[in-house]
Amino acid sequence: MVYGHYDVQPPEPFELWTSPPFEPRRQGRSLFARGASDNKGQNLAHLKAVEAYVKTGTELPCDITFVIEGEEEVAAAAWPHS
Repeated sequence: MVYGHYDVQPPEPFELWTSPPFEPRRQGRSLFARGASDNKGQNLAHLKAVEAYVKTGTELPCDITFVIEGEEEVAAAAWPHS
């Protein structure tokens, strides 16, 4: 099983942010975008690895299940804590 998540914090309260939520911005030579890198690259790397097997006709060495979750912090907050 391959597990990954992708998510960002909710935009509220808006007054605490210095730039609009979910809009990329340039600062000097850098580009910033909220949530642009929160494990999305990891998910893509795993998917591309399987795609490489499929494209070359190579049999996968095992069965693979992907679990890609979009609201990890929300789900974790709802769980009972010990």
